[in-house]
Amino acid sequence: MKNIIYGLFVGAGIFPMVCLGLEINGNRQFNSNEVINDDIYINESVTIDNYGILNGTIHTNGFGINFTNYGQINSLFDISGNSEIIQYITGLDNAHKIYNLYGYKVNVNTTDILNMADFLDLISGASVVNVEKAGFIIDTNLPENNIAINVTNSTTFYIKGLPSDLSKPLIKGIVGTPFVQKVDIDPMYDVTVDWRGPDLYLLVVRWTDYSEIMPDENLGNYLEDLRDKNPNDKLLNALDRAPDRRTLNDILSKSVRTNPIKLMDAPRTINTFYDSMAIDDIKFGFIARPFYIASDDFRFIGGAANVTGKIAPNTVGTVGLNGGSLKYNGDYDEYSGVLYGGNIGVRYVDDDFYLRAFGTMSYAKFDDVNAFDGVRMVQNVNGIGGMGTADAGLVYVVGQEIKLIPFIGARMDYASVLNDTNMDVAARAGLNVNVDTDMDGNKYKFGARVLGQTDGAVYTSIYTDMMSVADGVGGGASFGLLYDDMGLSYKLELNIKFEF
Repeated sequence: MKNIIYGLFVGAGIFPMVCLGLEINGNRQFNSNEVINDDIYINESVTIDNYGILNGTIHTNGFGINFTNYGQINSLFDISGNSEIIQYITGLDNAHKIYNLYGYKVNVNTTDILNMADFLDLISGASVVNVEKAGFIIDTNLPENNIAINVTNSTTFYIKGLPSDLSKPLIKGIVGTPFVQKVDIDPMYDVTVDWRGPDLYLLVVRWTDYSEIMPDENLGNYLEDLRDKNPNDKLLNALDRAPDRRTLNDILSKSVRTNPIKLMDAPRTINTFYDSMAIDDIKFGFIARPFYIASDDFRFIGGAANVTGKIAPNTVGTVGLNGGSLKYNGDYDEYSGVLYGGNIGVRYVDDDFYLRAFGTMSYAKFDDVNAFDGVRMVQNVNGIGGMGTADAGLVYVVGQEIKLIPFIGARMDYASVLNDTNMDVAARAGLNVNVDTDMDGNKYKFGARVLGQTDGAVYTSIYTDMMSVADGVGGGASFGLLYDDMGLSYKLELNIKFEF
């Protein structure tokens, strides 16, 4: 760097001014290894090719500057007189913003393809923008553009994706007629370009012929077969309203017909309620349990019949049959079905320890529903579901009648439908509260249970029970709430028991 001494002559006097900085008297290139922190003084109209980093203030009084910026210009600008500043963009390697510069011109002539969002940021301080030749990728939801961009027919706009709000222009301020090419537009849309003055809008038509727009041809044909059978099908109505591919795929994943393993969601919830059945402390007897299970989407009326008895001191075993009738009416599907199977369990409890294991297996036969098996439509689908749990805990006796039993355990859940099989394993923890009392020759039980699992399921219930010692006959009721993948559901159960 050097000292530049300027003499300012006014009238007959001479007023000296000394400036520290860099003087530019002709065209200049700053190399990539240069970092200029000094002020820069422009003494004549120049062309600057910058590969380095410019930080100092740039002064010009009536002289023009033609910038090609391959590097970084952070300078402040001291501009006076009729100084024209132009930035030239000839490719991606010099499409770099000049910071702190306003009211300048931008000229673009390149065979490269630029990103429009980046370009709008680059020209945010310009007053005139001329594009002789370039390509621009226009993604969705561009930043606001308040600058007129003059283009020629050698300019191409590559439109990728659709904006979230089609009532607004995709881009504003385009003067001229670029060539518009649509790329990466989902075939579920027919897109038409609509110029309204200098603003570009998109007109979109959503196709609903799934045999044409689905990547999986078999799935598309299946959906169109559904339309032939029932034009008002709930699944198709939902798919036709889907605004985008993500929503479309989300609906397909939730429907039991296009994701058949979902048929077992309701039976899995029912199996969880089976696990909540008490293993009664009787010597030997028979227990019948009618119950009703319901959620927003399904209703299940069923029951279980078990033979239960002591198999060792403090140990009770049970084995039985269970089943019922299912009605499902969800957002996308309606069907009915029957479930039947068996259950087996064992429980040990004394004044110190608590152990319990329980398992159930169910066969599900679904009526009035077809499903896509990956290739074709399958009518009257069947499924198999199973569940097993094992818990262990400590017993805290309060007084002579109350037992507090905190426990931990694990749950395994299995389901299979058509070609789909799924198995989940979850850890769990909970608390049983049991109250046992004798009065007038009868045994009374009250209690509550709360349980949480690592898969997010939460269950809670209360129960009451009575047994006549003399007659060997008893009964009770329970109410349970479960939150799982089916949302919130509840179970109301009655029971009648006979001890032999």
